[in-house]
Amino acid sequence: MIPVIVSRKHVTEPFQVQLNNCPFYIKFDLVTVFCDWIPRSIFGKCRAVCMYLRMIFAAVYLCLFSTQAKEADVIFVDQVSHCVPILRLLSNARILFYCHYPDQLLSKPGSTLKSFYRLPLDKFEEYSTGRAHKVHFLKYNFSRYIFFQILVNSEFTLRVFRETFKTLNNVKVDVLYPGMSIKNMI
Repeated sequence: MIPVIVSRKHVTEPFQVQLNNCPFYIKFDLVTVFCDWIPRSIFGKCRAVCMYLRMIFAAVYLCLFSTQAKEADVIFVDQVSHCVPILRLLSNARILFYCHYPDQLLSKPGSTLKSFYRLPLDKFEEYSTGRAHKVHFLKYNFSRYIFFQILVNSEFTLRVFRETFKTLNNVKVDVLYPGMSIKNMI
């Protein structure tokens, strides 16, 4: 999301970035932070549940209290898909999901108790990822449409996505490489 925020001068359509956590160095006028009161973990544990709850509360807040969300054509969900069903339920906008890497593969294996903890989270991750809308954009010369449902950040992630989310084999997934501006990094 940082490249999107930094490159906002190139965007002709109005947009708003709403986050549940924002490092101090990217606070801009178009960034709204909410639901930061939900902890990141409970005594160093349950990080996934806390992250998912933050996203779900953020989605509810966005749909019920944000005027920009009520007028939005597209809501771009980055990284955590657990809020997608809530956004579909409470918003008229099309929901586009950008997958960096399946969260369930980032979790280290653990005890039997952790397996029981992860099972519903992992199943819901697959379900919620698949709930993203098909979103169409006009391509370059406005002569044809491109349809996206889910975007991933590399061919590698696309392969991992297909291997992990077996029930989503019929879903259109495209690669959108993250943009970088060297000028802003120097």
